Order: sequence, then structure tokens, then C-alpha cells
Amino acid sequence: MIRRWANSRPLRTLLVVTATASVVVALGLAAAIDTDELGAGLSRGSRDPLGLGLIPAALLAAFTMRAQAWRRLLPGLRLGQALAAVHLALGANHVLPFRLGEPLRIASVTRRTGIEIAPATATTVLLRAADVVTLALLGVAAAPGLVSDNLGRPGVALMIAIGLIGVAAALVLVNQRTKAIPGTRPPRLPDAATFALVIAAWLAEALVVWRVAQWFEIDLGPRETLAVLAAAVTVQILAVTPGGVGTYEAAGTAALVATGVPASTAITAVVVLHGVKTLYSFVAGGVALIAPQPSMLGRLRLPPPVEPVPTAALVEGGTVVLLLPAHNEGPRIREVIASAPSHIDTHPVEVVVINDGSTDDTAAVARAAGPP
Repeated sequence: MIRRWANSRPLRTLLVVTATASVVVALGLAAAIDTDELGAGLSRGSRDPLGLGLIPAALLAAFTMRAQAWRRLLPGLRLGQALAAVHLALGANHVLPFRLGEPLRIASVTRRTGIEIAPATATTVLLRAADVVTLALLGVAAAPGLVSDNLGRPGVALMIAIGLIGVAAALVLVNQRTKAIPGTRPPRLPDAATFALVIAAWLAEALVVWRVAQWFEIDLGPRETLAVLAAAVTVQILAVTPGGVGTYEAAGTAALVATGVPASTAITAVVVLHGVKTLYSFVAGGVALIAPQPSMLGRLRLPPPVEPVPTAALVEGGTVVLLLPAHNEGPRIREVIASAPSHIDTHPVEVVVINDGSTDDTAAVARAAGPP
């Protein structure tokens, strides 16, 4: 219901509402933080070269593994493009309310690689559902009381709903596979390796929780670390503010307090933890906006749907000619040509590149990418 309300409102209205909520939450957090503990913790962190190197490396490893898991479901998706799309959504989720950055993940691969919206959307929904449910299960397995107390019955019901959404996305993938055009590479269903990558990604993020906790002299074991991460992240599904500011801190603090950490220390540590991840999201999301090429600046909206040409209109035994106008597309034209299907039903596909006054090597690359 909240997401439907958000989608029906202008972006300006959403930004005003969430900016106001964020300011209120930030003021509340500022009042609750012990400035002495904050200064001491940041001081210890600044003198921790291992931690300062480990934290961005662990976050990069976590999101690289998520990108690799996505590639297992979307054949033809390059790692750089997958990682950029994941980072773009991460950064946008820390700017936009209601986790409205997620569609940018789909827009990125659709705009940059030529992958169709349907498989990009279905695989994104499936992996996000698997991501959240897997973390919740890991948290419950590590410390049942900590996570279940934070989620409660509404949270459990929400996890079940997310799981059902994931099942629905899997069914969509099955349908797409059965209707795949001969010669194309249809999306795949997740396998054991996919789930192993999802689990490994959360374990990498748990390293960040563990290291930041040490800055505040909080000694967390592996089970408590994973439980705190699960408690803080899973409640962000209900987040209204950008990045889940407020809900993340509340759940993470409650989990730490349950392990015996004083409340003032707990909330200060969680605020810094969330700040570290937010800083990473801004840097990684900013890079993903412009690299790899083509840049997403000015191209953040999904392309309008194109009505497919009915195959019945094709002449029996005729060739389908795919016209590709291109202007200075040398770095990308080979990938676009390679993504074209070899056949539509029983009709061969011929790709014709129209070189529109390019000043780079578009024509030469297009000739090299064509049949010998």
C-alpha cells in the first residue's frame, strides 16, 4: 500500500516528505548518541588501517558476489555491467524513499546492454527476494531470539510474502524459458552456486559489522555479528526514509542491547556502521552512474515498451532484417550485435548497422562483428 502511494505521487512530493522524515529521525539519533563514545570510536577507527582497508574490500566483495549471482541467471550479462547496476540501485536507495532505487538496477542493464526488461525484472525480483529471506534465515539460525524479537509476527508474515514473490518470479522465469526464441540464451533458474554466492555476500557484510563494533570495544562472536546484521537489514524492507535511516538504527541497536551492550554504546556503533555503508553506497553508486560506458546520466528511465511484430506477418521463409542506427558506438556495437537473436521462429535474422556519420571505429567494429 505504501509503495502504491509512493508511485502515485510526484517525485518532488516524495522527496519533501522523506527529507522531512529523515531530518526528524536524524535529530532524534543525534540526541541519543553519546558524543564522547562517538569521538572515541571514530578515533580508534582512524587508527585501524586493517579495518579501514577491510571494510570497503568486504563491501565490494559482497556486491561483486551479488552481481555474479545475477549473471548466473542472466546469460550474456557482463560482470562490470551487473556490478554497476547493483551499485546504482544501492546508491539510489540511499537517496530515494521507499527503496525506489531498485528499478534503476533494471534500467541500467536494459539501457546499457540491450537485455530485455522482462528477464531483467524477473531475475532482479527473484534475487532480491532470495537475498532478504536468506539473510533472515541466517540470522534466525545464528541467534533465533535476537532476530525473531526484532521481526515479530508481522515480520515473519512479511518474510513469507517476500518468499512467495520470489516463487512467482521463478515461475515467470520458467515461462520465459519455455517461450525462448531459438538461438537466444534464455534466463536460468537459481542453482546451488547462486545461493552460495548470496550467502557468501552476507558473510562478507558481516565482517563490516564485526570490525566497526570493535571500534567501540564491542566484542561480537560470529553468531551475534550475523544476527545483528540480519536484524538491522531485514527491517529496512519497511523503510520510509532513504537508506532506512531510523529503522536500521532501531533494529541494530535492539539486537546489540540484547547481547548485553549498553544502549548508548549500541546506538552510537550502529549509527557509525550505517554511515560507513551509506558512504560506500554514495561512492560506488556515483561511479556506477557513469561507468562502464554508456553513461546512465540522462538515461535513468526505462525505455518505452515496443510492440512486437507478429510473426504471422512474416513471409514464409523470409529473412528478418534488424536495422541498427549507430553514431560513435564503437565501444558498444559489438556487444549489441552479439545480443541479436540468430532466428525468430524459423526466420533467420540479419543485422544491418547504419553508420550515422560516426567519427570513431563504429563501422570497422560492426564489419568485424558480422559474418565472415
